[in-house]
Amino acid sequence: MKTWLTTLGVFLAALTATASTTKEADIAAIEAYLSGLRTFQATFEQFMPGEPISAGKLFLQRPGKLVWRYDQPTPQRLISTDGRLFFEDTETQQITQLPSNGLTRLLTADKVNFAEGGLDVVAHRRDKNGIYLELRLEGTDGDEPGKVGLMFKAEPLELRQLVSRNQLGEDVTVFFHDATANHPIPASVFKFTPPQYQDK
Repeated sequence: MKTWLTTLGVFLAALTATASTTKEADIAAIEAYLSGLRTFQATFEQFMPGEPISAGKLFLQRPGKLVWRYDQPTPQRLISTDGRLFFEDTETQQITQLPSNGLTRLLTADKVNFAEGGLDVVAHRRDKNGIYLELRLEGTDGDEPGKVGLMFKAEPLELRQLVSRNQLGEDVTVFFHDATANHPIPASVFKFTPPQYQDK
């Protein structure tokens, strides 16, 4: 009995060590993949409780440039430039500056290192569907830290899904399709003139 328990303990310790090694290897591979993305573009579908499905296209040029272009149900854009985040209603031409958030900083950073960027990996899973990481993001302007889930196809690595939480505490799930990486994106996609705010 004692021998069996010893063998079981060694087996469980080996499983734990293997899982830890796999997690560390996946994190390192994902950091390298994200850091290697100079450009990324993909169509997307966004699902949020109680809201119609949104669809559009994501454009990313790193470092620093990001455009979420919503085509349906309402034409809108989220634009990140020079470390600032803006929302543009393309129907009314109204532009609003938003607080830059941890997710935007993660996607637009020149290099990605979760530990150095203040991002904690709080969950890791690898299965037939791919690799899932859940990150705790730094809060902004006194906000509580948020979380974002990233799902990747494993071989070759490719970002497939993103899950974040909105201000109402609801999960917002985005699925990416037809992704291309490190292909030139026309400069016109990122053309945007931030509004000039004057102190009163």
